[in-house]
Amino acid sequence: MKRVALNRDKRGVSPVIATILLVAIVVVLSATVYIMTSQVNTQTRIQALGSLVISKFTEHNISFTINLERPRMPTIDQITIKVIDDNGTIVDASNYDWGIIHISSDPATNLVKTGDILYIQSDTIRFESGFEVIMIISGYEGVIKGAVP
Repeated sequence: MKRVALNRDKRGVSPVIATILLVAIVVVLSATVYIMTSQVNTQTRIQALGSLVISKFTEHNISFTINLERPRMPTIDQITIKVIDDNGTIVDASNYDWGIIHISSDPATNLVKTGDILYIQSDTIRFESGFEVIMIISGYEGVIKGAVP
């Protein structure tokens, strides 16, 4: 039998090429992890939790007490109030004259806390039983509702 001699060259990849390949692999893996985690963070928003307890309402006024679980103390600028009639239609505030007064337990700040009262007053809207008041807090998912009795 004839033996075939194998090439026993011990040379490998040069150290410069090996370093470049390792850096490229680390950059690609880092970019992949960054993209995956940044997409998760933008898709998950914190759910707003709480309730609006209508304490008093007349034909042109509603006052309700706020109970917040999350967020604890948003600013009044983060809050949007909408009124929905008994047909499920949003009462358009631009067509009506109404005002929202925030009665705070701490008037020195513009933070809204549990126990604070929001008072909606209008000369043109007739609030009726079956209406809903919805509070939307910017930066949070969902709404906080209260029904007019």
